[in-house]
Amino acid sequence: MSFIMVRYLVERRKYDASEIIIAIEALCLEVIPHYLAHSDFINAKSDFFNKEFSDFEDLMVLNSAIRGKCELFMTNDRGLLGLGIFKNMMIQSTRED
Repeated sequence: MSFIMVRYLVERRKYDASEIIIAIEALCLEVIPHYLAHSDFINAKSDFFNKEFSDFEDLMVLNSAIRGKCELFMTNDRGLLGLGIFKNMMIQSTRED
């Protein structure tokens, strides 16, 4: 479990993206997490600063899915559903409306 996730579970609050970026950059200087490719972070950071999407954590997940060659991302997150598509990956609801 990541440092960010542990802090979220303990404190039950969402962190500012700039705090997360600083924490991950510091972590990546010391440790390479097995569950996170550094390119996911680099791409998410670029997307965030290019204003592709405002939720940094979601950008990490989306870029991880892209790296895994995911063509369809299923979610109920309204913000992600509003994107519709991210870097040629379709985003659709898990609900059968």
